[in-house]
Amino acid sequence: MRWSIFHLSLALAAIGVLPTLSASAAVPSPGNKTAIVLVLDGATWQELRSPQLPNMSRFLQTAAVGLMNTKGPQDRDPASVWVTLGAGRGAEAQVKQARVDSPNMGAPAEITNFADIVRANERGFTQAKPGLLGETLASSAIERTLIRIGTSSDMSPVLVADMAGNVPRLLDVSPGEVMRIVSEARGFIVISLALPQPAYQESYPSYFDPDEGRMNTLTQADALLGEIWDSAGGDTLVGLISPSCPRFVNQYVRAFAPIAIRGAGFSSGLLESSSTHRTGLVANSDFAPTVLTFFSIGGSVEMTGRPLYAQASPTPLETLDALDRQTAVAHRLREEFTRLFIAIAGAVLFLLVVLLFAVPKAAGRAANLLAAVILLLTASPLAVFLLSATSLDSAVVYLMAVLLVAGMIAAVASRMGRFPNAFGIICLATAAAVWADLLAGSPIMRRSLLGFDPIISGRFYGLGNHEAGLLISATILSAGILLDSAGAITRRSPRAAITFLLILMVFSIGSSLAGANWGQGLSAALTALALWLLLSPIFLRRKSLPVAAALFVLAALILIATELALPSARQSHLGDSLRLTLTEGSAVIPAIIKRKLIMAVRFSTYSPFLALAVPVFAGLIVLPLRPPRRLREVVDRYPSFAAALAACGMGGVAASLLNDSGIVAGIAITCLPMIGLIHLSLEATRENPGH
Repeated sequence: MRWSIFHLSLALAAIGVLPTLSASAAVPSPGNKTAIVLVLDGATWQELRSPQLPNMSRFLQTAAVGLMNTKGPQDRDPASVWVTLGAGRGAEAQVKQARVDSPNMGAPAEITNFADIVRANERGFTQAKPGLLGETLASSAIERTLIRIGTSSDMSPVLVADMAGNVPRLLDVSPGEVMRIVSEARGFIVISLALPQPAYQESYPSYFDPDEGRMNTLTQADALLGEIWDSAGGDTLVGLISPSCPRFVNQYVRAFAPIAIRGAGFSSGLLESSSTHRTGLVANSDFAPTVLTFFSIGGSVEMTGRPLYAQASPTPLETLDALDRQTAVAHRLREEFTRLFIAIAGAVLFLLVVLLFAVPKAAGRAANLLAAVILLLTASPLAVFLLSATSLDSAVVYLMAVLLVAGMIAAVASRMGRFPNAFGIICLATAAAVWADLLAGSPIMRRSLLGFDPIISGRFYGLGNHEAGLLISATILSAGILLDSAGAITRRSPRAAITFLLILMVFSIGSSLAGANWGQGLSAALTALALWLLLSPIFLRRKSLPVAAALFVLAALILIATELALPSARQSHLGDSLRLTLTEGSAVIPAIIKRKLIMAVRFSTYSPFLALAVPVFAGLIVLPLRPPRRLREVVDRYPSFAAALAACGMGGVAASLLNDSGIVAGIAITCLPMIGLIHLSLEATRENPGH
């Protein structure tokens, strides 16, 4: 049976690989294609929906539309989005770096200090290569033209620059000259306009018309878009993007960047990509791969973005209206709420630790109250997650609602019994809520205040690191408590249960449904594997390890085959990396691993969570396995739960190394286990108040 399953997995992998090989064997030539991209820097989705822009309205109704992030999580300057658009992965830049030297009208130009942008990205988290889009187009003999209308200070040259900073055919013209140039040009044409800063800078979305200065530029763009679309041929792709949002005075206010594409297979509907797996929500790093795909040019391993494609929708514009408003409110609340929430939760945890370890007698006398507080903290992530489905728009009101809902959850759980049952029920409910939302298309997760922020991060692999961390730890802790509740552990029961858990988590987090988040998929598998080995008798561990590894390889092969069987445009970064490995050789794999490790290490170095993570990881691993005298009796009574705590500590270390934003993923996995360890300590204090 084992061999037949193994052979079946290989067959499935081959089925997935063969279509990829055949598809990559014949790449059509670019032909006489033209892509015209109108860039309205600083325009918001609400402004493009203005009834005063008839051509814009007509274009949006017939185009595939979407919203994309306006910066990355490590960016320090909004100009970095321009470099991201040209690099196909999150990049860094500063406005002052784009000094363009173009002495003669229409002559090739050069960004004189492009080397500064390159150095910034070599030192950066993502290791982006500025100008990769322009370089790739040039290597395929695709002509590039940049037309700027009153935008002498913008960063648009970076969009068409090659990796040496060269900008072919930079034209600063009046609006009346644009169509003459467009009619003569071929290849990749970028027309850039910049809007004046808005008079309204305090809030977003805006429910009133733009001010006069912005309206004049929008009207100009509307007329130009109408002419471009009316003159476009069947082999022409017309795009409209707004790379960055206005600079609002309120730092907590930010907007999505609208994007619309018409022609070459893009028609009325919503844009989607494998970077986000969310219809209508795309990443700015997807722009460059989409352009290359239009010109029938293969992607590059250096580009983490994925080509956009259109999904049919009965009400695409109305869907984006709602998405734009929801995410803008969530983005504003996120910073205010998380500061309040983390400050309060951190203070409570600190007081609990002081009481339990400094004054155990007082903690023993107040054990019931402390247990209620711990259950309240345990239920808080679930309460935050569930309330993300509401329309609350005040951080204080949101916090009060979280405390109320968390209290209700804790009260219901406490009715089911004392520790560990009440704690396990909350963990199980948390895992079930995340799983159910994932299966439903993640409508709640998109708006979660403690999770992914689409306006900033953009790239969202279905689950995201925060929710995946909750899912992993809640599932592992639930399994440990359920095994303890079942009574004596036989040799078979833990192996069967944790084997099922391992496969379930690998398929849930590593599948295409969740965006093939393989960093967290591996973290989930290693966490479950650690629990399995900790629960197995000592003499079985050597035998268990190869069996567990074989099961993991089997699950991985099936997932890889499933991923490669998808159309190329719908594959995640896993499928893209595998396809590049097949076409460019095995040297691609070490390059990918190296970049991920560099990013994880740098992010950990700069993260304020590093000082917290080290003692948390160490405590979760050491204390359950080598408990002090006061804890020993309780640990012996709940061996599976103690093993689950230690496994989550190991999983946190693995997540910190295997994910791009590693330290965040590691902390996300260890939040619930840390509370569980405090609860374990409370039980020891309750039984031994004098020690």
